[in-house]
Amino acid sequence: MKRKTKISGITSMALAASLILASQTFAEGTESTIEAPAVEDTVDGGEESEEEAGVPEKAVEAVPSPYQDVSHSHFAYDAIVYLTEQGYVSGTADNRFNPDEAITRAQAAKIIVEALNLKASSSYNLKATDVPSNHWAYNYFRALEKEEIMSGNSGKLSPNADVTRGQMAAMLNRAFNYAPPAIFAPFKDINRSFWAYNDINTLAANGVTTQVGQAFRPNEVTTRAQFSLFIARSLDDRFKEYSF
Repeated sequence: MKRKTKISGITSMALAASLILASQTFAEGTESTIEAPAVEDTVDGGEESEEEAGVPEKAVEAVPSPYQDVSHSHFAYDAIVYLTEQGYVSGTADNRFNPDEAITRAQAAKIIVEALNLKASSSYNLKATDVPSNHWAYNYFRALEKEEIMSGNSGKLSPNADVTRGQMAAMLNRAFNYAPPAIFAPFKDINRSFWAYNDINTLAANGVTTQVGQAFRPNEVTTRAQFSLFIARSLDDRFKEYSF
């Protein structure tokens, strides 16, 4: 079963920033931060991902960033602030978000469950054998396994494993009420035989990924910043660039 929460209105921090920024003179070319961003080159030859392409630098930092390692010019700043205000993500004790770290399956499970308010009944027993009942993400995995959003491999959910971009696409497609793609988009590094081809195309059709015509890099890890942006685009259309 797919579920989707409805998010409306502008968050308090984003509103405060917009009111202050509106009264100041910007340097030429400064734009709103809800843009598809500009990323560092990848290891495999310089492809840029949609999360990191083309975000302009901010001229003024009107509201302090909630994290010391996520500046206002970071490509996922708005998404991270939005999810933080909603209570879906948080940082470390020393006020860091670690945006470039790979997100684990346990961390991704927590964000999806809290964003969609999912809960398994107390009678549901987790089938996966590698998540003990005292694991901090046990109930998150119960909820996602029950909803068939995460099923694992050979009876294992691998809570500490990194989430690849292909796995991320599959998780989100199972979790959210995306419209099915009317057409299939071209990607340089996947074809119809790839196991997550439909999942990736569904994200593209709904404006969750903007990597159409480029490499999607499905086997690379998903960073915490990238996952935040994909979740924000799934919850609120204001974070999308387009859909086709």
